[in-house]
Amino acid sequence: MKGGNIIEVWEWPKIKEELDKATGQQRFLLAAYFGTGARLRELLEIKKSDIQDNTIDNIKVLQVLLPTFKNKTTNARTIYLDYDKELWIIQPIKDWLETITEPSQKIFLKSGRWVEGKFRIWFGKHPHFFRHSRATYNTTFWHMRDVENQIFMGWSDTQMASNYTHLTNRNMVDIFKRQQNEA
Repeated sequence: MKGGNIIEVWEWPKIKEELDKATGQQRFLLAAYFGTGARLRELLEIKKSDIQDNTIDNIKVLQVLLPTFKNKTTNARTIYLDYDKELWIIQPIKDWLETITEPSQKIFLKSGRWVEGKFRIWFGKHPHFFRHSRATYNTTFWHMRDVENQIFMGWSDTQMASNYTHLTNRNMVDIFKRQQNEA
């Protein structure tokens, strides 16, 4: 809670609903931004060759190599999206990639300011809002612990998880039930 205001996030059914309504670049940007949890600058640096199908322990995944910018140095991190559980996120990304012919081409050729403006028009939200939504999704859907979320989101420490993950009372009840079933 910041300044007494509860920060809202969209849970995955709302994201999926918006993806189902969206088309073209709007659909791609929402899927890519929410799906990867990337910072806007990272998203705008991804090249077509940074996104590949892969199989890990017999699980088909979409592998996305994200550049991470820290103190003017670049460290890459890899995001994996599960085809069985996240096809609704993967498909819009794959559809967009079909429009790009050159592997070394960046996947989106607009400026960060342009993207920010379009997100406000399309969704009434700043793109960074969807980074908070992804961190919450990682906890509620994938049951990621703070340290796992730290790696996925590219944070320097686990404290960021408490800043980005916004759980509702309903989420807490679900987590409690899951823990009881695992015990």
